[in-house]
Amino acid sequence: MQKNRAKVHWSCRRGMKELDLLLQPFFDVHYEQLTAAQKAHFEQLLQLDDLVLFDCFFKRKPLQDCHLQTMVDMIKSHQQHVAY
Repeated sequence: MQKNRAKVHWSCRRGMKELDLLLQPFFDVHYEQLTAAQKAHFEQLLQLDDLVLFDCFFKRKPLQDCHLQTMVDMIKSHQQHVAY
């Protein structure tokens, strides 16, 4: 595991279980296939406060940054296709 990859993986661990259940599975399945730009956007997304992320994912409050919103949409799409 690359150092940066490990750091990003650790950043997927959040203070809210709901976010953990979205971010960690997305990382595990998709991170390696993301483009360099998408990885940068994902890392930017992880820098946001948990409450902001919660609002984006669960209250459907869009982000101003279209690239970050696209990443939110990708994560939500992944979640919809996961079978439990």
